[in-house]
Amino acid sequence: MSDTMLKAIFYARFHEEKGPTVLHQVPEGSVIPLSNTTNQPLFHFPSISNHIIPRREFCDRPLSLLASHHRIIGFPVCIHNPVLYPRSDFIFNFCLVVDEKAEWGAYASVVSKLARLMRNLEEQTGWLSKEERREGWVKAGERGYGGGNRVFAICEMVLEDLNCYCECMIPIDDSNTLNLKLFPTRSPPPPIQIFHVPLSTVRFSSLQTNTWDLTVQRIIPFIDGINSVQKIAVLADTDLTLTRRALAHLLYYGCILMLNTFHFGAVYAATAEIGVFVEDTRMQDECRRYIVTPNSPFKNSLPGATTATSTTTSFPSSHTQTQTSSFTPSSSFLATKNHKSSNLNPSTTTTTTTPTPPSRATVLHLYASLRQGLSLRDWCLTHASSLAFIDIRRFITFGIIKGFLYRSHRYAIALRAADTAADAAVAEEALRARKEAEKTWRKAAMSSGWRTPVVAVDDDAVALDGGFGGVLVRGKKEGDVKVGDTEGKVEDQEGKEGKMPGVEELGKGRSLEDQFLARYLDGCHCLDEVCTDTGMGQQEVVRKLRGLGDVVFVNR
Repeated sequence: MSDTMLKAIFYARFHEEKGPTVLHQVPEGSVIPLSNTTNQPLFHFPSISNHIIPRREFCDRPLSLLASHHRIIGFPVCIHNPVLYPRSDFIFNFCLVVDEKAEWGAYASVVSKLARLMRNLEEQTGWLSKEERREGWVKAGERGYGGGNRVFAICEMVLEDLNCYCECMIPIDDSNTLNLKLFPTRSPPPPIQIFHVPLSTVRFSSLQTNTWDLTVQRIIPFIDGINSVQKIAVLADTDLTLTRRALAHLLYYGCILMLNTFHFGAVYAATAEIGVFVEDTRMQDECRRYIVTPNSPFKNSLPGATTATSTTTSFPSSHTQTQTSSFTPSSSFLATKNHKSSNLNPSTTTTTTTPTPPSRATVLHLYASLRQGLSLRDWCLTHASSLAFIDIRRFITFGIIKGFLYRSHRYAIALRAADTAADAAVAEEALRARKEAEKTWRKAAMSSGWRTPVVAVDDDAVALDGGFGGVLVRGKKEGDVKVGDTEGKVEDQEGKEGKMPGVEELGKGRSLEDQFLARYLDGCHCLDEVCTDTGMGQQEVVRKLRGLGDVVFVNR
């Protein structure tokens, strides 16, 4: 937190006799050292003064530079008026100083707004230049500095308010007020794919207004952590491009998270962040409350399961159903689930399962047992006895959100395309080496006065492009690489040129569906994307892709 706070603020201008000069600084001694103390300033101002107060051509634009592990952010201003100023120009700069590792993007707009306001005040009333002519005025670094200086007072309030409240509202005079606010800088959202699943992190009902974008209003009811981006576009009857753009806005402002499509054929594994989860008991308890459900398909796997009769309890989860169990409700659990007796029908009793949250040790063991090569389906069958009253979807989602689980995607790669790409890379490297040898030979031949010889050999390594500077006299063979060809082209028996075969070759002569599927055999499209784009199940997609030729599937 301290790294993002302002370290100092100072006001400097070009003095007609002394050059670049710091007139005000907060805190004192941060830029110009005080005469009666041994405290060192944050940086050496004389060494960077020409950058703080630049020439006229470099003014009126943002400035950022590093000095002594501090970042200085400014916006130099130049006001040209030969009548008012001795050297025709009044150049000044209000600068903010932060740590070099701090996020400083938000301060750039603050400095720009501060510079524009001070420029207007100076042009209208000479607010800055007149202050120096006041009786008793003292600049930074001199004895008695700070008292009665209005620019110093404004700098002091700006520094304190931005550090404490991230905003400030300072009255300048009867008609001008300085309003500054630090807005957090956010990184651009990652690309949104059609198979991604948005999950809301806020209550849209408390934020949504009639002024929101129409596409956002239409897709919000279908953001439930289950529907994919493409399905949301279909359900909301909105354009897919507009849907992705609206979701990108919600993702940018932290209103949603993007998850991968959940299915039991997927592979999940723990990341290095699992150690944080192991040490954080609060996170473990949060996980236990989040994943508990009365409707787990593995509830009957408990040993000695019997049936107990109790009243139906209303749970906030969407999995609430009437079930049987050997457990009875506990008062503490019903309290946490907001159980209300007024909602019960005294004349009707049904059988229900009272879920018991799993222990911390069980949760840790289950997460640690997820690994590469083990599908979620097989993992569930292996740990069925420990999954009673656990919502598998929420179990996986919690780990993904907290960052200690990751999804291993499956990709299809055509072996023919992979081999062709490898051959093309080898050919390109050999051609580059031959061209380099050709260049070296020609340079040596021209410097010694040699004559370019005629080469009549069959060695491809020498005969290409006439060998080492020679002229090729033999006929070409079928499949010879053309001279100077850098695009990997091949000449067939009829002398025609064609591109090297790739994944698109696998779909030639086949149906339109096979040609469409062949596009996904380059190893850049996961099966989730293929299934979402084609509307087919994963087993059907795998069967059709294998039917196109030599195809391998890899997880990464």
